[in-house]
Amino acid sequence: MELLRITPLIFLLFLFNPLHSRAFSTPLNCSDTGRLCTSFLAVRSNPNLTLPLIQSMFDVLPGDITVDDPGSPKYFFVRKNCSCSSTRNYLTNTTFTVRQEGGPAYGMVSDAYGALAFFPNTSRWVRSGAVVSLHLLCGCSSGLWNYLMTYVLGDGETIGSLASRFGVSMDSIESVNGISDPNNVVMGEAYYVPLNSVPGVPYSREIGTSPAPAPAPAPPLLSPPRADSWRLQPGSCAALIKSCDTVRALNSAHAAMLRAQLLPGNLFLTTALVSRYAAHRPRR
Repeated sequence: MELLRITPLIFLLFLFNPLHSRAFSTPLNCSDTGRLCTSFLAVRSNPNLTLPLIQSMFDVLPGDITVDDPGSPKYFFVRKNCSCSSTRNYLTNTTFTVRQEGGPAYGMVSDAYGALAFFPNTSRWVRSGAVVSLHLLCGCSSGLWNYLMTYVLGDGETIGSLASRFGVSMDSIESVNGISDPNNVVMGEAYYVPLNSVPGVPYSREIGTSPAPAPAPAPPLLSPPRADSWRLQPGSCAALIKSCDTVRALNSAHAAMLRAQLLPGNLFLTTALVSRYAAHRPRR
């Protein structure tokens, strides 16, 4: 029996789109082909999804990506410029680089982006390394809200759960999407969520990596005691220097001190202190 072999990247793409849908959702209609706005796309997280992969698949920078929970993100929110295309549909552009073995472009795009993509059903075959241009679904608000976010409805989600999660009314979601019955929605289809603020919070590191630990604080600088507060202990370097009778002996003692191992509680004399002490010693 021939075993089915799945390359790591293909497996990753299946994880990225758990619904494995081959049908794309319908884009929003528009009339002003000069319209340009900021929109967002909600991307479901998985353990293999990294910031570099998101940047590559959506042609964005790290600053264009936010998350719902920095500690354990379940969704990434990707900011994209949205425009009214010549076909009178709201769309945004991106590119997809084929890294596995060759295959049908339609299936690869569908597996990678799911219902977020708008791609013609073509029999075009692409090779490894090919760059495929495609459209993604987006939307511009009519003025009642600041942004529209493209969201693929997941298993168990409803219009009511979306409204509660993003702090909007069910009526507003139904109005944007032309929904007459909120119970008649399809899992795996793309819907548009109106927003008044940017969704999520900034996120600038890869999934599964911990932030770098803060550097340890520098040890405090030890201030030398006052010149009149030295306490000389028998056998210490200072006591050795004090017992010197000549400048030569003093210098020898100082050299011995520098060769000694300094331990906590030892006294460290600089050359300046030795010189100052020598200046007050009587010469013989």
